[in-house]
Amino acid sequence: MPEFREEKIFDENDYKYFSKVFDFFTLDAIRTFEIRRVIKRALGIIKEGKESVIVLCEGPEEDYRILKIYKIETSDFKRMEEYIIGDPRFKSVRKKKRDLVYQWCRKEFSNLKKAQKAGVSAPEPYAFMRNILIMECVMDGDDIARSLDEMEKDELDDPEEFFWKIVEELRKLYKNAKLIHADVSEFNILKSDNRPVLIDFAQSVLETHPMADMFLERDVNNLIRFFKRGYRLNFSCNDVLQYIKN
Repeated sequence: MPEFREEKIFDENDYKYFSKVFDFFTLDAIRTFEIRRVIKRALGIIKEGKESVIVLCEGPEEDYRILKIYKIETSDFKRMEEYIIGDPRFKSVRKKKRDLVYQWCRKEFSNLKKAQKAGVSAPEPYAFMRNILIMECVMDGDDIARSLDEMEKDELDDPEEFFWKIVEELRKLYKNAKLIHADVSEFNILKSDNRPVLIDFAQSVLETHPMADMFLERDVNNLIRFFKRGYRLNFSCNDVLQYIKN
């Protein structure tokens, strides 16, 4: 079994934590996923950030799946608005925090579906409800795939080749799915069997979004910066952008 944090995620004695993350609505959604056999059971927390909790689950086919819970109280309301406003798919979003977080979850599911259909290397989404998304657990051999920021530098056999593999995924996302990732960084790229897998698609926007070009350029600059700092590789932002768009 892949390693995860030794933590009982449904410990009702820890009222402070339990009530903030696993409230009634969240627990109800998890139970619904279990009843519908989207997951068998939650195994434990493998990562926790300010805005979400990542839970490893056992899937119905003896596989592993990821249950991503967006936190209601600590999510960045203003940051979410920036990526939802201007997206024609989400015109009627109410500006209450819970409603916005629910739409944020729905948006990631929708973007992952588009990415999968376009042949982009990304986790397969299975279902969503309220602030919970169920998706594929990306593996690297027998272990859970790690992000670039979690890896040692010598774990990439050919950093330059891996860079262009990532660019190729961004190109497929742009050309085939008509999407801009809008949050590319070493934290949102996994390594799975020597190929990159893009994750965290909630903020991704359509190429028609008024800030699409700015987001794409920022993505490319973030990628170039990481490989320059970590591997002393130099790439031209304009050249990479031109390749992605043409």
